[in-house]
Amino acid sequence: MNHANSEYWLKKSGEAYFDQQVGRAGAGNDSYREQERWLNEFFQQQAERLGRPARVLEFGCGFGRFARLFEGHERVQYHGYDFSASMVQPLFDDPPPGLVPLDARVRVAPTVGEAFPGEHFDVVFTVSVLIHNAPEQAARLVSQMMEMAESHGNVCLIENALVPLTMKENNWHGGCWVHDFAGTTAPQFDTCVTYRLSDVHSVYRLSMPVAGERKVTLIKGDAPERPTTLDELKLLGMERLRLATALLENELNEAAALQADAHDQGEFARYAEQRRERMQQALVASIDALEKLPGQPAVDVQGERDDVDALAARLKQLTDAAAVTITRLTRAQTLRSTVTAALAEVHAGNSLSKPQETPASVAVRQKRPDASVEAQQRLAPGEEFGWDRPGDVQWGCTDERFASVCHVMNVEWIGIRAAAAGLPGHKLVVSASRELSAPAVGQIAQILTSNGITRLVVHGMSAPLAALVSALKKSIDISVYVVWHGAPAMWSMIHETELFTRVSRLLERGEITRIAGMRSGMQPALGPRGFARQLFNLPPTLSETFGAADALLPVPERGDAPGAVVFAPSWHVLHKNLPTNLIAANQSTKVAQVWTLDGEIRLPPGLDDKVKRLAPRSLRGMLDTMKLVDLVTNVSLIDCHPMIELEALAVRTPCLRGPLFMDALDDHPYVAATLVENPLSVVDVMKRIDAVLEIPREDMLGMMADYDRALREVSIARYCEFLEL
Repeated sequence: MNHANSEYWLKKSGEAYFDQQVGRAGAGNDSYREQERWLNEFFQQQAERLGRPARVLEFGCGFGRFARLFEGHERVQYHGYDFSASMVQPLFDDPPPGLVPLDARVRVAPTVGEAFPGEHFDVVFTVSVLIHNAPEQAARLVSQMMEMAESHGNVCLIENALVPLTMKENNWHGGCWVHDFAGTTAPQFDTCVTYRLSDVHSVYRLSMPVAGERKVTLIKGDAPERPTTLDELKLLGMERLRLATALLENELNEAAALQADAHDQGEFARYAEQRRERMQQALVASIDALEKLPGQPAVDVQGERDDVDALAARLKQLTDAAAVTITRLTRAQTLRSTVTAALAEVHAGNSLSKPQETPASVAVRQKRPDASVEAQQRLAPGEEFGWDRPGDVQWGCTDERFASVCHVMNVEWIGIRAAAAGLPGHKLVVSASRELSAPAVGQIAQILTSNGITRLVVHGMSAPLAALVSALKKSIDISVYVVWHGAPAMWSMIHETELFTRVSRLLERGEITRIAGMRSGMQPALGPRGFARQLFNLPPTLSETFGAADALLPVPERGDAPGAVVFAPSWHVLHKNLPTNLIAANQSTKVAQVWTLDGEIRLPPGLDDKVKRLAPRSLRGMLDTMKLVDLVTNVSLIDCHPMIELEALAVRTPCLRGPLFMDALDDHPYVAATLVENPLSVVDVMKRIDAVLEIPREDMLGMMADYDRALREVSIARYCEFLEL
């Protein structure tokens, strides 16, 4: 796959491609139905031949059309591979119940061999994948797929209709080709061609030759499979070749027309330049002549005077515009030089040892993260920062007072980003593991300036964030505020101490205007610029129809067992207290199932029989899951203002909590109903679970709605005070 094609699919949204396919099907494209029919019949034949369900691997599974078709099939054990996390995102946001845990069945990696190392399959198949690859790349991918097939297995390619030669058909998606699979793309394998599965597709079933002798066969219409020759296949493929040639010729004609237009416009531009010079010369000459005529007989030159004034006004307008452009370019160059010098000064004076830029509080992760979590923890290829990305701004509330505010954070730290996502204002993300280049910092400075940003709110810290703050302070006029989401107790972890040391140095240099903590009573640790009051996080702002018209499917199924479903979505570190939450829910007689996202946690025998481990999920997936359950539990030992509680509040599912010692709203009825005073007591957590489940739903909804309203008022008021808005 060439670079343009690869970039297209790496950035392509799986949801957008799903919408495209729905639109094509609605417009009368019946090839999808024929593909599904053929695969279903072929898989059943293989299962009957093997005497067991066929293990199949889809190469290029995308958003999951065939994953959902075959996830519950009794004769098929489906697996999927793709190299684009963005294309697979919808599948991980909404895993089919029959494929859970999804990361055991569907994987994202640069190559299929890396995705399923050491595994082999009865059938490896593609549907319209190799047409997006140049000839030599398509041939290489076919060989990779054949290496994944069992010795008795097949590689099935549902690709372009039969053609006598390989050629580029158009420039869509960075380039599309039609391949001569039987002749030049896969000449080393036995090939059975199913001619014209639809108007645009044929099927090429490949297998390893026996005794070194290659066989080529043909299935045409309802006739049985029979031997054929490459010459016969070339004749049959002439019709599709004519179509491909016509499409390519049409694109060439369009390109030629554009080239002709460009030539004409260039010629017109040259003529205009010559005419402008003549007009300018005539203007100067006319003005000089009129100035030399004082005292001469009056001559009626009003018509000429009007023309001269119009030309002079236009000339002045163009000159002024050029002056503005030159000034802007000069400022941009000055900014670039200032940024480069500032970054050099920051790096030269940085005596801290470089920490591993993953905070200890979120260091425990799945061995194989699911694609949706991976996508949240990185920037697109070639990107050094992200500005107002949809995932960072779509959950925020609206408040005009924050139009000049930008929140900046590290892309890897999902919890902090979820907290900032609910706040009003612009959002900027950078990587904690990669230093920003001078051009990138210059772009950031220009974006902030052009958007009228006067206050930068830094959430958390990292070496790249510290360097960015120092460079911006030396380059543009902006006030920097820091929100520290940790607590002094967390400084038992060396990484947390190192990061706060970076904040301290920025404070010492006067580059931070103000700093606030998410724990009450933390001001003495923050120094003289510390904000005395506590900041509050905001719940995500959801549409009124969230979880109704646009809800994802329930995963997993709740089942028929009587009782409640409890969700404990935290991770397994000491201060999160996850085992206590799981054991208490597991032992409650009112609970039928306990869901957790931590696939690595292991509990003693008899204490986890109700526990179901789910795959990690995006923020949207987290909200949808919370809406499905009866209770969320997050009874932690040390927490600031946890987003788990606020996300549950947004979808109106009650959430248990430990003592947070907030300096407002701790006396609210909802807090009293959900608070566990002793988070280390399994008995206390069990009692609170049972008590909350007994509260009538209408009463709970009333308490939560009032708490949501009061919380938003306090949070916005505190941030306005902190930022002096």
